[in-house]
Amino acid sequence: MKFLFSGLVVFWTTFAAWGQTLENASLKVVFRPENGAFDVQDKRTGRNWKALPDTLPVLAVSGVKAEENRLMFTFRYPQINADFHAVLTLEQNALGVRLDAAPESRVGTRLEYPYPFEAAKGERVLLPHGCGFAFPVEMADVGTDRLDLFGVYGRDMNMGVWGQYAETVSEDGEILPACGYMAILETPENAAIRFAVRKNGLRQINICWTQDKQTFGYARSIRYVFMEKCNPVSIAARYREIMRAKGYLVTFEEKKKRSPKLAGRLDTLIGAPNVWYWDADKEAALTRLKELGFDNVLMNCAGGAETFQNRRSSPEQVRNLARFPNVLVSCYDIYKDLIEPEKLSEVRYVSSDWIPEAWTNDDIVRRPDGTPARGWQVFPKDPEKPMIPCASLCEARACDYARKRIGKILETSPYSARFLDVTGCGLGECWNPKHPLNRRESLVARQKLFFMLGEAFHLVCGTEDGVECFVPCCDYFEGMFSAPNHYRVDGGRWQTKIYDEVPEKIRLGTSEQLRVPFWELVFHDCVVSYWYWCDYNNKFPAIWWKRDLFNAVCGTPPMYLFDKATFTQIQPQLAESVKIAAPVSRMTGMSPMTNYRWLTPDRKVQQSEFGNGVRVTVHFGDVPYRMTDGFVLEPRGVRVEKNGVSVSR
Repeated sequence: MKFLFSGLVVFWTTFAAWGQTLENASLKVVFRPENGAFDVQDKRTGRNWKALPDTLPVLAVSGVKAEENRLMFTFRYPQINADFHAVLTLEQNALGVRLDAAPESRVGTRLEYPYPFEAAKGERVLLPHGCGFAFPVEMADVGTDRLDLFGVYGRDMNMGVWGQYAETVSEDGEILPACGYMAILETPENAAIRFAVRKNGLRQINICWTQDKQTFGYARSIRYVFMEKCNPVSIAARYREIMRAKGYLVTFEEKKKRSPKLAGRLDTLIGAPNVWYWDADKEAALTRLKELGFDNVLMNCAGGAETFQNRRSSPEQVRNLARFPNVLVSCYDIYKDLIEPEKLSEVRYVSSDWIPEAWTNDDIVRRPDGTPARGWQVFPKDPEKPMIPCASLCEARACDYARKRIGKILETSPYSARFLDVTGCGLGECWNPKHPLNRRESLVARQKLFFMLGEAFHLVCGTEDGVECFVPCCDYFEGMFSAPNHYRVDGGRWQTKIYDEVPEKIRLGTSEQLRVPFWELVFHDCVVSYWYWCDYNNKFPAIWWKRDLFNAVCGTPPMYLFDKATFTQIQPQLAESVKIAAPVSRMTGMSPMTNYRWLTPDRKVQQSEFGNGVRVTVHFGDVPYRMTDGFVLEPRGVRVEKNGVSVSR
């Protein structure tokens, strides 16, 4: 009898674990302890979000326990010698997942859990890649294999969120939201995303937790929010409030109040075309740009890498440029790259931005084995020899060097903006015992450097690419509008080269069927987004018009890069181009983007709305489109309205 009773207890415990569920009025979560998967049924829509372990490692689960709205268990993950503790927490329309382990647990591989939800044909996955992409799950070839596994808080993914959703089409052709979910990475600093084609032939997405200096370090959290009506707009609205609560959503109006001495310069930045002129006669070029209709301008004075030789502006030239009305004069700068002193004689060009004493002072980033981390490669004097890699200045030490250098430069050169290359591209680690950093500490160190530009020197702050955590301390991002894995043609070199042919990855990167202004829907009134300096409006003349339309509908200013010879040739196009996007970005730059619509099933006609009553409609197609009020929008046309009244063509 005793053995029979024990057997019943074991049977009942096993049965209860296998049938464990969490349920409320909106959601039902069914946990599968044989592999750690869980399915989520949205009772409002009937959509069953089934977990797809597929080819991912299977968890060894034990100790399953339910408690009110929570389910807890312990698991082992292949190749990681540690016990992980998981908690699933059911909320009104969301499921939170928290993973914890001993902080010192050694993690030599990525921990991919939870599993992806199985996609259904016709759905799309929203990725904060560049300003945003929404890929059909059936799209096996997205133009790059980088998206099969890519990092968060870097060039690949600049926000800690993604979404998956279905769509319907109204009777008049507008694309409307259907059911979906958004995944919020509450601990994004050590994370990656896998967006791969699975056994079912569709692309599904899942989280990959990465090591924190080779250990687990801290608890990881992700929250899935399930929506009856889900699309990039609804996801952005919720995420905007999350960013506000986290302190990352700081608007231009708030920045102006925070730094009154910077307010006038921020006003000039709004709607300012970003101009990189690659020759010495910048005053003459700026004079001509003003004649062509460039009202306010962000004018860059190049300097830094070997391709900038003999193009750095003199103090007198900077003073002359600063006298132009409504012009921000920006100085290029970089603190990451430096060459060890003994190699200075071997490189073709010695940049004045390099800090030789940083090597002497051992302020460089070191790998776990103590060797210097390597970054950008420069050309040697001897063309037969290989490229010479730079070392990297640790961001923990950058502020001290920057403060001295910027203060000295401003004594003679009245710059009003500064562009810090590379710094905004993501986070890093440093194993140098003099100034060790994990990725969370890297985030704080880079924020400190950015904040210093505005607080100590009243400079408009710009950086390459951009990440959500740098929005409070930066004012413009170069490269945010370019999709990192879809613009690499010159990759930071040969910026002035113009291409007649458009490569396939560039075509995909500027596809109106794929691009979504997700970043702008969250941060439009906080930071100005530009294209990349190897991916600017005039880089590929055949699609110049497309970039102008993207800028117009997103309320962002254009970016141009040219040398003297090219400038002479393209002045008529510049005069037309600047009239398309710059006025819209001036009208909307201080206002949030509140809505974005696709008015036709082919997504050729798109429309944005802003908090100040401005509405912009653009037409990427080649057949005239009649709007509901009878207005006919011509192919490649732009219509701007303010409170229902047309204010432009």
